[in-house]
Amino acid sequence: MRWRRTRRPLEAAEHAAAVYLDNVRTGRFERSLSGLAAVGALVTGAEIWLEHDRASFANHMMWIPVAMSPVAAAAGFGGVFSRRIAKTALPLASAAVVANGLQGTYLQYETDPAKLYRCGFSIQCVSPLPVTFAEHVLAQGHWGVVLREYMRDYIHWATLGALCEFLPLPDNRVTLDAETDRHGMPVARFSYSQCDNDRELMKSAAATAESILTAAGAEEVITIDRYAHLVGGARMGDRPETGVVDRNLRSFAVPNLWITDGSTLPTQGAANPALTIMALVARAADVMVRRAGEGS
Repeated sequence: MRWRRTRRPLEAAEHAAAVYLDNVRTGRFERSLSGLAAVGALVTGAEIWLEHDRASFANHMMWIPVAMSPVAAAAGFGGVFSRRIAKTALPLASAAVVANGLQGTYLQYETDPAKLYRCGFSIQCVSPLPVTFAEHVLAQGHWGVVLREYMRDYIHWATLGALCEFLPLPDNRVTLDAETDRHGMPVARFSYSQCDNDRELMKSAAATAESILTAAGAEEVITIDRYAHLVGGARMGDRPETGVVDRNLRSFAVPNLWITDGSTLPTQGAANPALTIMALVARAADVMVRRAGEGS
């Protein structure tokens, strides 16, 4: 019987590090990345050609990444065989692809003059759990045996959600009401309404989502109004007359009160707000540290 000596964890880690460094030194790692970049460019170009443009996004700038894909792929494959190309042409091609992606995000998000509304919306895939899906079905007026049949078919449903950017209306705010609580303190009064632009935006978003599902072969489409990612109420402003907090999330009215959540956003953008909230809070934390060091 033959025995094979297995490496200890530390030895295995040292061996893996040595192999990695050797791959970097000999250029294998660089060639592998170049090849992956080439394949990724081709796959991305094909996906945009077959799906995005066929979906008629009404933005001719979406053709740019399709035209750039062969260039990026050529640079990638060239980098597999030439270190010089990998260090010159490939970075330039990759930078151009990234820049195009950034401008594509902007162009898809800006107001379309041909539409009846300002701002825009995005469509996302969502997967409501059974309880939430039941709420969707209930919103259509289904109950009892019919509801149970829908729930039995739960795994055969797909759901799309629309993220709409509503306009920031000055009358949508939180104020103190004349009514008081049991302690004699004024209770909060929430004022909220939607303007015509918001309603047109929601209508278009719902129609777009419905058309996508229908084109995919949906036998039945259910549409409900559902709201999430509630923001606002303590909006940022450049002065107390226009906001509750300043750009660093510090209250105008109460010294050293910092509000670090979604309430500081004037409105909801066409994206989940979590990363924006985290970025704002990280900046506020930096300001706190700096001011603490200055004694303010």
